[in-house]
Formats: sequence, C-alpha cells, structure tokens
Amino acid sequence: MDVPGHKEEFDRNGFTVLKGFFGADEVAAISARLDRYVAEIAPGLPAHDALYENKDNPETLFRFERMDYYDPFFKSLLLDERLMRLGGLLLDDTLEPRGVELFGK
Repeated sequence: MDVPGHKEEFDRNGFTVLKGFFGADEVAAISARLDRYVAEIAPGLPAHDALYENKDNPETLFRFERMDYYDPFFKSLLLDERLMRLGGLLLDDTLEPRGVELFGK
C-alpha cells in the first residue's frame, strides 16, 4: 500500500480510497455480517442506536451506532490492527477506538 500517496490525498480531501485494502473474502464477510445485523439485530435496538428517517420503514435507515456493542464481529473489526495502523498513519496520531458506526444515505 502506498501510504504516502494516500496520506497526501487524505490531507487534501479528508478521505482516501484504498482499493484492495480488504480482500474479496473479507468484503464478503463484512457485507454478510452487515446484512445479518440489519435483519436480526437492528429490529431490537434502542432508538438511539438505530436511526431511521421513518421508524416504521426499515429502508429509511441512515445510521447505526455502537455496532461493536451488539455484535462481536464489529468489535473485532474496530480493533483490527491494519485499520488501527492505517488510521494512525493518516491522522498522524495514536488512535483511541470508541465504536463502530454506519452512516448511509
């Protein structure tokens, strides 16, 4: 991974795209866990941890909070060494992970 190039892009734009950072199998596993989370966990979440534009329509979901609290898979993702190292490099700081959130529009 060309971290210096990504660091410059991150500093300039506030984000960077890292194609291939996760392998295809990892992306599939994350996607499957997210689908399971939406189907099995989200319906029982308190309103402050699952935010919808219209609470009666699951398709209007726009945010999950504290995913790591409800699913150990996302807790392990939060503490993934590769993400911690990358985040530290991009932010020029030591990370203090606080939680996994999903924002979607």
